[in-house]
Amino acid sequence: MSVSFDKIEPGMELLDIHNYKVGNTTMRRLGLWKVRVISVDKEARTAMCSWNSNPPRLYRERDFKRLYSKPTKAYLVQQERRS
Repeated sequence: MSVSFDKIEPGMELLDIHNYKVGNTTMRRLGLWKVRVISVDKEARTAMCSWNSNPPRLYRERDFKRLYSKPTKAYLVQQERRS
């Protein structure tokens, strides 16, 4: 389940889970990247976040709809199959 903007706080670590292409093929795999919330502006409904330890950028409320607080079931099943 995605994260609600009202529940985020500075210092939280969220997860960005989405499909990506594997090499020079048509195969796809689910990837997991960490997003660290640095500061939150409740009035403007924005937050400064650092994705995968990159420099911080502005995230709007709609950007949080694709972030998760814990790994999804699909991601966990994929990891289990790889082991």
